[in-house]
Amino acid sequence: MQVKYLSRLSSMEKTYKAAGNLEGLLAVQAEMKAVSESVPAPAEAMAKAPSDLLKVRKQWAGAMQQYDAWVTRERGKYAQQEIKRLEAEVVHLTQSSKIEEAMAIKKKVDAMKAEMALAAAPSSTPALSSSTPSTTSTPSTSSTPSTPSTPGGGKAAALSPEGLIVYIDFEEASGVYQDRSPARMPLVNRGVKSVENGVRGRAGRFDGHTTYLRLTPPREYRSMTDFTISAWIRMERRSGKQYIFSTIGALPTTRRNIIKPGAALFYDTKSSSRIYSYMHYSVAPLSWRNSYNSETMEDRWIHVVSIRKDGINTLYLNKEPQRLTTVLGSSSSSNTALAVAPPWYVGDLTGGNRHYSETVSYNFKGLMDEFMFFTRAIGEDEIGVLYDRGK
Repeated sequence: MQVKYLSRLSSMEKTYKAAGNLEGLLAVQAEMKAVSESVPAPAEAMAKAPSDLLKVRKQWAGAMQQYDAWVTRERGKYAQQEIKRLEAEVVHLTQSSKIEEAMAIKKKVDAMKAEMALAAAPSSTPALSSSTPSTTSTPSTSSTPSTPSTPGGGKAAALSPEGLIVYIDFEEASGVYQDRSPARMPLVNRGVKSVENGVRGRAGRFDGHTTYLRLTPPREYRSMTDFTISAWIRMERRSGKQYIFSTIGALPTTRRNIIKPGAALFYDTKSSSRIYSYMHYSVAPLSWRNSYNSETMEDRWIHVVSIRKDGINTLYLNKEPQRLTTVLGSSSSSNTALAVAPPWYVGDLTGGNRHYSETVSYNFKGLMDEFMFFTRAIGEDEIGVLYDRGK
């Protein structure tokens, strides 16, 4: 297809040259170069392109879109067949007591299902990629059309769905939110409204007093070593702590042992505007807490990523790693698995448990979008993809 299109452009180049059509000549040469390098033609070069060239470009774009759609369908069919085959193999290996082999194949199946789920997401939540198609771009002509291309001709950075167990995009205008990750974790919304003007469509509006989301992770996700918390937040100023995420709070009605082992991410205006990422390895005393200086975070969209890898916590704001300023507690347990039993809270510490504090609110106030939780430490290139998705 590319060879035929370039041949057509070459013929048009000769025609423009013979006719002394400088604008047409420059435009068709820019288009030929762009197609050869699999990059969009510069907008300024196509601004005065002749109508016949624009018509040919439109036909080419339509043909490539149809080809991409066909490739996507065929890959989906193959993936479904392969998943069925592998699931049958898991059953056979399990019955043969080859548990480790079965688990390895099951992990592969889960990754394939996660990739298919992300690819099938609605248009408001496209596949996780840093490449955003331009309305004036020329479709890629590589052997794998569904893979975005960078200006250098290579593959664009992409976010692997492996380990994605929570993905809340707040797109449901009714407020009946769903976890769009393959885990489909049970979710309860306590008053968080869906509003417009998120970083990708709609966002969740937290009032800073009583609203939050409660998640119930299945048993296999109640202890983990590495993980990643990612969210876009537009926080409004409110005195005190604002929890973005917490697994350390018990049920809202619990009267004793209200704080449990787990992880939390919050912002504290009373502590030199620091953002905290901490781990409870035991209820008392507090065994591990990191704090980071940060510039004022209110009234603007900020991408926050907190990562735990090999017992070490790292915080990123707008894809930039932050300087660790304070470490509280002992690090003796930092390289062990962390208990993260249910419930999990998005936008609060304890789910509004007034037995913990009757006068102080720990709720998040402002907008939140694209909340994700991974059971692995994502890479810096993947952080860049998540940041680019919300720009």
